[in-house]
Amino acid sequence: MQEMLLWGFNELELNKIWLRVEVDNERAIKSYKRMGYVEEGILRQDRLRKGEFVDRLRMSILKDEFFSKRANRTLFEIRL
Repeated sequence: MQEMLLWGFNELELNKIWLRVEVDNERAIKSYKRMGYVEEGILRQDRLRKGEFVDRLRMSILKDEFFSKRANRTLFEIRL
């Protein structure tokens, strides 16, 4: 996932990368937060799943947030 974000920010020159995840997918949400994604809002009844509409969470990460988090992680790894 880190490589995809690097490619998006560096090669495609994106400023923001966003995603949607179903609100009950707690493992994915936790993983995205660890990478630096932040919650932007709930998309109510955004997807039809097994005959019922479910809410999805929109999350995003900005270019400066991503590189700031990467720099901090690199400094931490150097100190170990």
